[in-house]
Amino acid sequence: MATWKEKLSPYSKAVGDKKDVWQAKLKQAYYKINSGLKGVPGIVRHAFTNLVRARVPEASAALAYYGLFSIFPALIAIVTIGSLFVDADVARSTLFQAASGIFPVPETIAFVDAQLSAVLRVRGALTAIAAISLIWSASNVIDKVVLNVNRAFPNSSPSGFFRNRGLALIVIVIILALFLASVMLAPLIKVLPAFKFAIKGVPFLETRLWKWISLVVPLFFKFVMFYITYTWLPNSHSISRKARAYGALVAAILWEGVNKALTWAISRGFANYELVYGSLASVMVLLFWIYWVGYILFFGAHLTNAINYHYKNNMARKKFDVVMEDSAL
Repeated sequence: MATWKEKLSPYSKAVGDKKDVWQAKLKQAYYKINSGLKGVPGIVRHAFTNLVRARVPEASAALAYYGLFSIFPALIAIVTIGSLFVDADVARSTLFQAASGIFPVPETIAFVDAQLSAVLRVRGALTAIAAISLIWSASNVIDKVVLNVNRAFPNSSPSGFFRNRGLALIVIVIILALFLASVMLAPLIKVLPAFKFAIKGVPFLETRLWKWISLVVPLFFKFVMFYITYTWLPNSHSISRKARAYGALVAAILWEGVNKALTWAISRGFANYELVYGSLASVMVLLFWIYWVGYILFFGAHLTNAINYHYKNNMARKKFDVVMEDSAL
């Protein structure tokens, strides 16, 4: 008498055969779509596969942790150094005008501004401490960024302690230089609205052209920032400019999208952190935002590596085809 396994074996075999057929059809459809879209789905799949292997969600959480501890020392040092050239209130207002274009939620900016104002009341005793804390905290953040960006490029050599700390110092100098430049240019920017530029009788600041400029310019600066990041941080010299440009562009667009989505969700009440976290709501929003910025930064690095890999493979395949054609002749 046949056992139940023997009775079910023909049925199991039939089910297995159907499963194999469906898998083959799905693979065939995927390859067809991938070929029709010039390999874009394959590149995205490659990027996400490596992103999961590199544990990017954990890396983004670590970056949010270190970033939270570095923000306040950094702001204190920037305002303190800026106050050597201009009034402290002018330096602080200029800093937060610039920050309003980065932080997505006004409540978060107000929270950071309030904490910074409280600390600056005793800034005379905190100047040296803030400078040392800035250097150390920023070096920790840059260390995490460099480490995880390099993980996206398997062929890159490991980044050492001195390189990471050197990058941290350079980043601090660049931030200070940009801030001082913005302080110097602030009076000029305030004067611009006084000039009545008009296009066909419409004030320039009310035209569609100005709306497009105000939309594109922040996106362009984010693109440049990501492009420099994917050029400077990886210890690899085999990354094509095309791959870096595409990776930076996608990362910049995603950053803008996350900022808009987070602002919209909080304004509509879909993400009401105050109900759960109370007075810590602004801190949680800031942590959440840093987490997603880190995730986008690392995803852009993995996407850059995937584009670079597929681009070089295609170039090698084309060269091979040319060699084969020449040898056939």
